[in-house]
Amino acid sequence: MLFSDDPERFFPYTRIEVVEIPDPAGQGMREHTFRGPIDRQLSDALAYLRGGVCEERVFKVPGQAEAVRLWNYPYEALEEALGNAIYHRSYIEHEPVTLRVEADRLSITSCPGPRSLHHRRGSGSEPARCPEVS
Repeated sequence: MLFSDDPERFFPYTRIEVVEIPDPAGQGMREHTFRGPIDRQLSDALAYLRGGVCEERVFKVPGQAEAVRLWNYPYEALEEALGNAIYHRSYIEHEPVTLRVEADRLSITSCPGPRSLHHRRGSGSEPARCPEVS
């Protein structure tokens, strides 16, 4: 997946899909698909998010020399969340990693998703998804 220009040939749906929905009715919806080696998908998707989704607001505070800078989505948090979604996903399930950007939220879906909150490690009820990291 890191060394193939087209990992979808070997693992279907090995891609990142970004869907931007600025309006709840779906007006102005935009879709972007990132393909290629996994590391390139991640860097291209993050570059897209940094340039088109992450927005900085600067507020001047009266009586203070420094302005306050706030981001709608901290880039470092998106970098961590998207990296985890890609590297810990299941390639058995044929679903892409999906980012859904709405006016008031951003959600990342990576199948099969997290385990149930009721699952206890070592209970034997379910095998580890990624034994190398669990």
